[in-house]
Amino acid sequence: MDRAAVAAALVRAATAMENNPRLDPDAAVRVAIFGHPKAHPGFGQGGGDLFDQVTGTLRAACQWPTARIDGIPREQAITAAYAEAARLTAP
Repeated sequence: MDRAAVAAALVRAATAMENNPRLDPDAAVRVAIFGHPKAHPGFGQGGGDLFDQVTGTLRAACQWPTARIDGIPREQAITAAYAEAARLTAP
């Protein structure tokens, strides 16, 4: 896992949620990685591994019980994303 890339994507996702209240955590991660809230990691398209790593990190940080992160409360996701980004980049 590229910890710096995951941390940067988490910060971009948290910022996207703060700036656009219509984005749920899943859409925000898609914006952070692919540039669009409905983008999907497809065959041959870069970013699929990063998407999986970021969503997994966010899901674990929020102790979310399912693979779908769109139901995580926004404020919880924002707080967790910033905290995990800090943890991943700490010396």
